[in-house]
Amino acid sequence: MPARPRSPLAAPDAVETSFEQSIEELDQIIQALDGDPQGLDELVARYERGMQLLSRCQQQLDAAQLRIEQISRRAEEGPAAAPSPPSPLPPLPPVASDDEIRLF
Repeated sequence: MPARPRSPLAAPDAVETSFEQSIEELDQIIQALDGDPQGLDELVARYERGMQLLSRCQQQLDAAQLRIEQISRRAEEGPAAAPSPPSPLPPLPPVASDDEIRLF
């Protein structure tokens, strides 16, 4: 069964829509608002949905910008500095002959 096209007045899905889907729906709302005269309730409902989509798009753009800035910062810093090797252990004292084994 083919998927039904989304109505511009459809309630937001529980599943988040992509940026492109939101823009497409916004475009449909704008075309509908510019088109045939509609009732006041429908105009307000379309405007409200458009504002929800606009807010969602802004959040997605902000998140993308933050991600790009983080990637750029990491690239400018270069590869992470390798951890310094542990400091070498102090040399062991000379081994006593078998006759002089001492514990302390």
